[in-house]
Amino acid sequence: MQLSQAAVAVFNLGAATFTVPELWQDPLGPLVKILPALMLSLIAQPMLRSS
Repeated sequence: MQLSQAAVAVFNLGAATFTVPELWQDPLGPLVKILPALMLSLIAQPMLRSS
């Protein structure tokens, strides 16, 4: 589940960067907010696998 969430986040970042790169200029913009969610899903994946 978490790996698919990470894959969707990476695809979303790539597609948005390719189509509207000016969204990176806003420090609280939508593309910046994806990065913490991506890291959280990658960190939670091994934790949930071990339990």
